Amino acid sequence: MAEQECFFDDFFGAAKQVLEAAKKPQIKKGMQRKLQSAYDDAENKKIDEESKIEQERLKFKEYDVMVVLQSQRTIEMLNLMQEKIRKEYLFLFGEEMK
Repeated sequence: MAEQECFFDDFFGAAKQVLEAAKKPQIKKGMQRKLQSAYDDAENKKIDEESKIEQERLKFKEYDVMVVLQSQRTIEMLNLMQEKIRKEYLFLFGEEMK
């Protein structure tokens, strides 16, 4: 039982340290940039996948439904990723992403 208490103490202690570090201006700005960059990267990938869908739909005779479905699934995953990034940002900084 003592090991579990140590684990949880360490875990919550580390979380507290992260939140404290996030309040320091240089660290905060760096973390904000990383999260914004990850969010923007996901947005760019979604645009690429949407383009693939449109290109595939224009093929008519060689239309491959699996390409479209795979791109749609990737877009769903990227949307979920962006939502998790927004939640992490809110957790760390107590404010919504801009």
